[in-house]
Amino acid sequence: MTANKGDETIRNLHQGQRLDVQTILCQAFESLMESERAVFLTESLDNKGNGFYSRFINHLQGRFEIKIPRGRRSQFYPLTIKQLRGLGFLNFARVSNSKSLQ
Repeated sequence: MTANKGDETIRNLHQGQRLDVQTILCQAFESLMESERAVFLTESLDNKGNGFYSRFINHLQGRFEIKIPRGRRSQFYPLTIKQLRGLGFLNFARVSNSKSLQ
C-alpha cells in the first residue's frame, strides 16, 4: 500500500474498524500498481502519470472495482495484473461511465 493508504488503513484498524477481504485486496492491488507505475516513470522520462481507469475484478471473495494507474503515452501496463491474470487468479470486466458492465 502507498504510505497514505497504508496509514489510513492502520488508523482505521486502531479505531476498531473491521476491514473485509475485498477492501484489503483492493488497497493492496492499487498500491502495488501505483508503485509499479512510479518505477516505470523513472525509467520512461518522456512519460508522465495520467490518472487511472477502473476495472471490476471477479474473485473468489466476490466482485470489486479497482483503479488501475495509466501513463500519458499508454505504454504502462502493470505486470502485477498481467501475472495474476496469467495464473487465472483474476478476471476483469470494463467499467463504463454509468458503472455498468460493457
